[in-house]
Amino acid sequence: MKETIELEQCNTTVRFPKMIVVPKPKEFIRGGTAALVNILCTFPINKVMFRQQLTGSGILSVGKDIYREGFQYLYRGIGPPIMQKTICTSLMFGTYDFYRRLLLLVKQHHSASSTEETVFIRLLASSCSGLTEALLTPFERVQTLMQIPKYNDSFKNFFEAFKQMGLRECYTGFSAIALRNMLGSGLFLFFREPVQKHLPHSSNAAVNLLNDFLSGAVLGACISTLSFPFSVAKVQLQKDVQHRPGVSVFRAIKEVIVERGSVLGLYNGAKVNFCRALISWGIVNAVYERFGVLFPNN
Repeated sequence: MKETIELEQCNTTVRFPKMIVVPKPKEFIRGGTAALVNILCTFPINKVMFRQQLTGSGILSVGKDIYREGFQYLYRGIGPPIMQKTICTSLMFGTYDFYRRLLLLVKQHHSASSTEETVFIRLLASSCSGLTEALLTPFERVQTLMQIPKYNDSFKNFFEAFKQMGLRECYTGFSAIALRNMLGSGLFLFFREPVQKHLPHSSNAAVNLLNDFLSGAVLGACISTLSFPFSVAKVQLQKDVQHRPGVSVFRAIKEVIVERGSVLGLYNGAKVNFCRALISWGIVNAVYERFGVLFPNN
């Protein structure tokens, strides 16, 4: 939305452009709803993947460990991801829409004849959106600790853990999460719409829902695999209650490679992550698009 401010001086009216961009609540709600449905469906799969990242063990070994712990611990730690992912995905879609409209308005302000959205605008907006998500690092920090068996009796919930560790300690792993989000969420948002445009549209709602699921699933799984090393680094940085001073993201990645004997060891859990991402991003994309159909823009 572009308006002007008029200033009268020496009988001359000078017009200054006034730029107003307001976040759209609907975009935040669509993203949050999609995340909530996704977490409830995929948390157990995510737990298996996390244990593989932590220990380097195989799927069967991890599955047996989780089975022995009992059903009462299966959804232990789901509170932080529900809060984190719901808010995070809400921010991802909401801020992406906000940043791209803001950047487009800035572009139009500097070049009135240019009104088209460029690749650079979409790429910058998606990267900024991913970086904004990283502000929720404390949720992932607590979730990491609550999924490690030796801390089963240390923290009852997110708020107790946050109180014990403090704000600064809760931001351990911020750099790894920021890099993962800027690469992962950024690329997903950047490619999502171009992929959607090339899909066939049907009068059958079920067919469109399936297309939305499949496009989100394939795109999300591929990008999630690409950013997987940063997820491993995040776990390495966050696995202890007290952070290790001076350990960077890339040093953490190097430690994992040395510990597991090869670069391939860095991808322990990548298969489960790929399968989880197929389901997760498929659900997110399908629910997000369905919400838009049910509640169209005025």
